[in-house]
Amino acid sequence: MKRLIGAVSSRALDPKAMMRAWGNTSGSASPTLDSPSFGISSITDGGVGLLDVTWSTAFGGAATYAVVAISQQTPADVLNVYITTTQTATAVRLAIGTPAATLADLGAGGLHIMAVGI
Repeated sequence: MKRLIGAVSSRALDPKAMMRAWGNTSGSASPTLDSPSFGISSITDGGVGLLDVTWSTAFGGAATYAVVAISQQTPADVLNVYITTTQTATAVRLAIGTPAATLADLGAGGLHIMAVGI
């Protein structure tokens, strides 16, 4: 066991394997960023069903990170989350919509956001 721990701790972690940002929102029509969060400097309501997420530290570019966002709603209020074409090194726009692809504000359950990249 000692040999395994020494081998793992002596290696540097690959930056691509690290979570760069995470957070949760609360509220429906105008969501707010809950505390604690990490790597997200702000969340702004961009209109019905649109949410702008700004990162505390810029990624290497628009194509150097992946975002996962999950809506936590009741079974009767299913919402999908999409990343729009507006993704930059410093921010991403999320679109929240019904299964019929109609934009809709979040329900009371909020949103969970994570970003991994370099």
